[in-house]
Amino acid sequence: MSTTYTIDIKELKDLTDSLLSLEETDSLLREVSNTLLAEMRDRIHERGIKSDGTQIGTYSNSYLEYRIEQGKGSASNVILFFTGQMQNDFNVAPIGENAYGLGYSNRLNFDKANWAEDRFGIIFVPSEQEFLQIEDVAAEFITNTLK
Repeated sequence: MSTTYTIDIKELKDLTDSLLSLEETDSLLREVSNTLLAEMRDRIHERGIKSDGTQIGTYSNSYLEYRIEQGKGSASNVILFFTGQMQNDFNVAPIGENAYGLGYSNRLNFDKANWAEDRFGIIFVPSEQEFLQIEDVAAEFITNTLK
């Protein structure tokens, strides 16, 4: 049913296994996941940027005209936002023991995300900047936890 991207952060896992309790590891993973969620929501649904840093796409003139009529703005870049349902449904969910993922709980939104990636390219994989940010979040969490 779903497209899955695995992000291997083995070094982080090895470090947390040796330094943090199970509860602290879970807290770290939730904090990293929630940070990533906020960053990706902004990138995808507010700024209309793919994982590689380029625009998702450009609306056709007729669809842009429809968006303007509906009060959704006049920007021509695709932002994957109309009603807010898709953006609001993009969330953090447990996917295993001490494992979290980002995705959709609503099948329609999941299908829209797959359609968007088929049409425009990779969108729902963290960008290089987002990877760097979650590394910073993890390092700060570990530093503060070990104080």
